[in-house]
Parts: sequence; C-alpha cells; structure tokens
Amino acid sequence: MSEPRYWQEDNELDELAILSMMNLNMLCAGAYVALTSTIGAINKCKALKLHYPQSREECMEASEGFRSISFKEAIINCVSVHDGYTPTINTPPKRKADNVASFFSGHKKKNCMNVQAASDSLCRFQFMAVAAAGTEPDRVASELCGLNKLISSLPGSYVAIDDAAYEPDTHCCPLYYGVSKNDPFCDNFNYYGSQCRIRIEMAFGLMYQKWGILWRPLRVDSNRVKCVMEAVARLHNFCIDKRVEREGVDSFKNYLQTTNLSFPVDELCPEQDPAQ
Repeated sequence: MSEPRYWQEDNELDELAILSMMNLNMLCAGAYVALTSTIGAINKCKALKLHYPQSREECMEASEGFRSISFKEAIINCVSVHDGYTPTINTPPKRKADNVASFFSGHKKKNCMNVQAASDSLCRFQFMAVAAAGTEPDRVASELCGLNKLISSLPGSYVAIDDAAYEPDTHCCPLYYGVSKNDPFCDNFNYYGSQCRIRIEMAFGLMYQKWGILWRPLRVDSNRVKCVMEAVARLHNFCIDKRVEREGVDSFKNYLQTTNLSFPVDELCPEQDPAQ
C-alpha cells in the first residue's frame, strides 16, 4: 500500500481515516504492514515535526502562552513544561531485551517504557521521546533522550517548569518537594508553577482519550514504541492546530479549562523524591 498522499504532497489530512488505523491490537498481517508504513510516513512529514522553542522569538511566543494562563500573569518566562509518561507494553522477549526485568515497574505494576515529553500552553507537544525502560527515573531518562540539553540551551532567563523528579539548574525549575514545599516562598512558587505545569498532564489526558492504541498494552516490539509514540504526538498536535484554526484559540482555551481530561494515573511516571 502506498503512503497517504497527504504525507507526500502536504494535502489535507483525513483525520477519520487516520483515527481508524491507529489500533494496532486487532489488525491482520497485511493491515499491520500498511499501518507501519503509514506511521513511518507520518514521522517523516516535515510539516508535523515536533519543535522545542530555541530562539528568543520562539521563547517569547511560548512564554506569552503560559503567562496568559498564570494567575495575575505571575509566570512570565516559562516556555515549556515537562513530565514522564509510561505507556504499557507487552513483556519483551529475552532475545530482544538485554534486561527484561528493567521494563517492569514495581510502582506501576506493569511492563512499560519511560517516555519524556514537553508541551506548550495549548497542550501541544514540543518534544516526545522514548527515553528508557520503565524503571528508569525521570531525571536520568531526560538526560538519556536529550531533553536536558534542550532545556540548558534556552536563551536568556527563559525556563521550563517540571516536577520534583527533575534536576534543577539555570533553565529548569522543578516544583518543590517534601518538607521544603511547606516554606511559604516554596509553596507560593508551587501554586503558580503548577498552573503552568498542569498543561503537560492535560496534554497526556487529551492524547490518551483520543488515541485508543494507548488504552491497552502496545503490541509492538520495544524498539518500535518510539515510532508509535512520535506518530501519536504528531497527530495530537495536528488535531489541536486544526481545532484552533477552526474555532479560535480562546474557544480551545475554554475547552481545556472546562473539560475533564483525566486518564489512568499509572500512565504517569511517579514523582521521585530528589533525596532518594
């Protein structure tokens, strides 16, 4: 089967056709091959490439988005929010994994991968990468997949806001954890910072609710999970962009504020105490 013409000629995407093809769990061999080809085409499409803000102009635009959702516009220099996501996978065979046990998370009680992601204020993914097996903590996984390098390269005083599982530095501002969060200054930052950071969890909620492939273990090889997750992230952004184009950004912001975007808590990477 040839690749969809959209990916070759940048024509309009038939969203329903893509949605109908995203369930890998009930496909015959021929359809599986066709879907694999489609996922590859999606991930090669330059128009759908995920982009993390790098220039001052890009950072200024991203920070304005977070500023608009911060109470009294208190947060003025946040350009991205990050968190880990743990999609469930089938137990990988020993012939394809050096350490099968590393995929099983005792905290989640399932086999999974650690996926690192970043989003903007409209819950569009700026970055997504399968970083490691499910037992790897976020601060290690973010280093392995290159997310830390992107954060460190932010210009000027622009920052990313993360949870306490990440290593703080000049451009990375994790929320306070443990006894430190009881300090009034730290508690104030957590209050304002959480208003921004919640957008990455909302992005996961939107993604999970829309794409049924994530409702059950991914029946693909562990080395193919990254292709599936990137394709899902790209289509997720495409759907948001089309909705904003159709209804306007204010309408979509109102949707995010009034809609229940919950999803299973065990899909999130747990927050680790930095002292551990």
